[in-house]
Amino acid sequence: MQPRAYGYALTISARKPDTLAQTATALGAKGYEVVDQAANVKDEDALKALVELYRERYGHLDVLVNDAGVGIGATPGEHETKKVDMQLDVNVRSIILMYRECLDLLKAAGAQFGKAVVVSLASIAGKGASALAVGLFGDERRKLT
Repeated sequence: MQPRAYGYALTISARKPDTLAQTATALGAKGYEVVDQAANVKDEDALKALVELYRERYGHLDVLVNDAGVGIGATPGEHETKKVDMQLDVNVRSIILMYRECLDLLKAAGAQFGKAVVVSLASIAGKGASALAVGLFGDERRKLT
């Protein structure tokens, strides 16, 4: 069943505008209500603008899904500070900032509907991990893109 059947609309974001637009178009063709906004999750102002776009349109947030992730493969002696900083910015800092910026919207949904949900995923793991649950999520995620 589609999210819209449950009353949900989708606001999606990604770093690459072209890929984001293609995904939004594909989801829209399947009947999903989709708003897309390109943003780099490392950029605090871009995250704030994304949340503000959502706030103006909907006023509450039922489900926040954090799905940005980056993996930097290196041995312990080869880790470059710049790449470690990027990985922490995307995989940890952006989740904290999104949660902070969305907190009032989540509380509004909780007050109106009795609950709100935050889900944080690892997109890199979803593409190739061998765990059954993550693998199933990855399969479903690939169908959407």
